[in-house]
This record gives sequence, C-alpha cells and structure tokens, in this order.
Amino acid sequence: MKINLELIQVHKQLYEDSCIPMSVECVLKLLNLMPIDDFSLQSNKANSRKSDWVKGYKHPYSNSKVKFSREFELSDYGVLPVRGDHFIKDYFEDLFKTIDNELACNRFVIISLDYDSNFHMEVIFNKINDNEYETITYSYKQPIHQINKHNLRQRVLNLKGTDILTYKLITP
Repeated sequence: MKINLELIQVHKQLYEDSCIPMSVECVLKLLNLMPIDDFSLQSNKANSRKSDWVKGYKHPYSNSKVKFSREFELSDYGVLPVRGDHFIKDYFEDLFKTIDNELACNRFVIISLDYDSNFHMEVIFNKINDNEYETITYSYKQPIHQINKHNLRQRVLNLKGTDILTYKLITP
C-alpha cells in the first residue's frame, strides 16, 4: 500500500506509554479519518499503557471501541494467556495468514514487536515477500518516524508469539 509521506513525517509518539494510541492514530490518519495534527488519542492519559479502549482487548478486561467509523479489535492471537512454543505450533501460520489477508484487502495491521525486552507497536503497510514486511513506527525519544523492513516471520518466531490489531468498518 502507498503511504502518505507528509502525514508520516508530521505524526509522532508523544509519550513513552502511548505506543498503542499512537499506532491507532497513525492508521486513522492514513485512512483520512483523523486530521494530521490531531493527537487526541495519545493526549488522553486514560489510553496510555493499556488498550481497554480498543474493542476486544482483554487487558484490563474491557470491551470499549475506538470510534472514527472504524472498529479496532485485538486478534485472537492477542488473547492467549502465554506466548511460547504452543503459539508457534498452533497459531503462527494463522497469524501471518491474517496479516497477509488484511494487507491484500488494503488494510493496515498494527503489530507488537520486541525492542530490547520492551514491546512496541508498528504499523505494517506492505508485504515484500513471504518473510519481509515494511512497517512504520515512532519513538517518543526520537522526533522522527522509522520505516523498517523486517524479516517479520523471524521476529515473531524469536518472540514465540505476538499481538496484532486489525480493524473493520463499523456498520450502523
């Protein structure tokens, strides 16, 4: 998918704990559903360090949803109690089928990846080949974005699982 580079350069992560709302804002902005200079999801401290405002996210056990005519939900992979070998055996291929299907439908996918034993969110916007994907991410420590090319399959294997956020059109 093509991404709006101007938008990507203006968007940012405001706080250390705002990586999930930052990623949702990024997707909403890429979909032209939120103004480029709107950081209201991150500015709401209630959204930081947790995603109870994202529909289906099981920690801390709430069932709210993001409005803006899209509904974000945590994939089935995110509600597993423990990552590990069982994830790789039972869920790994389905995770990538979901990612590939979402990208094929021109939808972005938000994924949680490990950075020095801290999880951080990235927005997947392109599949290069069966292993490599392009993602976009931000850090509150750096005022600029990063466009990464990852061997995403290997990164998820190393983590023994991860969470993804997908979205769908809300029907009235």
